[in-house]
Amino acid sequence: MPTLTKIDSALLTPEDRARVLEAAGALEALGSLPVPVVDTMRELLELVAAGQDATVVSFDKLLTSNQAAALLGMSRPLLNKLLDEGRIPFHRNGRDRRIALSDLTAYNNRARPAQARSC
Repeated sequence: MPTLTKIDSALLTPEDRARVLEAAGALEALGSLPVPVVDTMRELLELVAAGQDATVVSFDKLLTSNQAAALLGMSRPLLNKLLDEGRIPFHRNGRDRRIALSDLTAYNNRARPAQARSC
C-alpha cells in the first residue's frame, strides 16, 4: 500500500536525535542490506538527527493538491495554476485532483534548472 509518512523532528528530544544518529552509524554493520538501501536509510536518519523534517513517500503514490504543494514548497493556488496550465499532469477523483509523485518529481526536475538560470 502506498504511503506518505512525515517525520517531524521537532517532536524528538535531543536524546532521541542522538539515538537516531547512532542508528545511522550502525547501518554499516548490517552488511546484508544493499548499498542503496543503506545509503538512503543513513541519509534519512542523519536528516532527522540534525533536526530536519523528512518525508518518506512511495514513488507511485497519488497525492492531494495540499500534499503536492507542500512537497514542492509552494501554495496550493500556485500548484492549481500549474495543473490548469498542463505543466503538471493530474487525475480527477470526483472533484478532487490527484497528482502522481512521479509527475511531481519530473516537474521539479524540469523547474529546478530553469529557476537556477533565472537567478
